Amino acid sequence: MFISQQTHVSCRSCAKGMTCYGHMDGLHTRKLWWQFQFTSENRDMNAWPTAAEWRQDISSPVRNLTRLTILNSLIPLKEYNVSSWCNRLDILLGATQYNVTLPVGEYTSGGNLSTALTAAIIATDAALAAFVTSYDALTDKITIASGGPVFSLLFGTGAFNNTSLWKVLGFPRVDTVAAATQTSAGRINLHGVQVLDIFINELTNSLQAPVARILLKPNDDTTFYHEMEIVPTHEFAPIARLTFLTFRFLVPYQTINSLGQTSADYRSYDFNGFNVYLTLGFQVAELTNGQTPMLSTS
Repeated sequence: MFISQQTHVSCRSCAKGMTCYGHMDGLHTRKLWWQFQFTSENRDMNAWPTAAEWRQDISSPVRNLTRLTILNSLIPLKEYNVSSWCNRLDILLGATQYNVTLPVGEYTSGGNLSTALTAAIIATDAALAAFVTSYDALTDKITIASGGPVFSLLFGTGAFNNTSLWKVLGFPRVDTVAAATQTSAGRINLHGVQVLDIFINELTNSLQAPVARILLKPNDDTTFYHEMEIVPTHEFAPIARLTFLTFRFLVPYQTINSLGQTSADYRSYDFNGFNVYLTLGFQVAELTNGQTPMLSTS
């Protein structure tokens, strides 16, 4: 939805009687800023079922786009702190690897997490029936005990190492040394996703980067990102015509292959049914004789 237009000084060089570098084909140009609002609430739910990726038409085509910035946004913090991307635990006991699945959900305390993890481990296999998980409120750490035999937690080489609980439980992303008890090196992490990158498909070739990186605020239902913060303004060669924008909200993360090598990747953020709201600023180049209008009806 179109909001407003701002016309900036068209050509300072011309105003001062100096050479103008803003002319195109001998014609004078000016720069215009326009604001548009976008929301996933208005998307085609059949074509775009989640707010993590959606397309919205621009009310009138934008021509000669040269700069873009996100002026403000409302980002709902709704992905569970234990999601399908971080809910697995691979346990090596003897020569057998057991793959534990912690139920997806919002865990509110270390005690809550510890109780659920114990139940999940025991439910995995009878060989793990003696395992107990405990939480130390003083140190904010988790301890997993087998009740006797030594075992390892395979955060580096396990079958589900790329969706493991290593960060949630406070462990480094490496296999632990075999022992009868395993205590996390760091504090548990129930903050969930903290970094979210916003991409616009139609600008991928121009930017080769996210339009913005949003730092999600822990324990805050919604992150409000506004123009008073450090917002990047992207400048690129003019894009002749845009009639829609496709947004993607992605979480950066590292994967580990079978050789132990890490690589950067992305996966979609789960808004769990909630919607995103964005206000974008567009700067366009317009010829003053009207031959290349910024907005048109076709």
